[in-house]
Amino acid sequence: MIKLADSLILSGAVGLFIIGVHQLFVFSEQHGVQGGVMASYWIFMLVAALLMWLKFRKDKEKNKITPDKTTVKTKQKVKK
Repeated sequence: MIKLADSLILSGAVGLFIIGVHQLFVFSEQHGVQGGVMASYWIFMLVAALLMWLKFRKDKEKNKITPDKTTVKTKQKVKK
């Protein structure tokens, strides 16, 4: 199940990707393709950073060890 923070990170990445593509087309018309890529490069790097952060969070959650009822050891009293 996706958590609220994960869905916010993913929606932020999608939103920034859409903005980046828009900026790419707008600046490409004004300054050529190279100018468009240079103007929107930082937006795509933010998208990449958000997607890596999301992957890190999912991997961290997947590797989290939760104790099972069968693996939990209880202290036993030793009779003297």
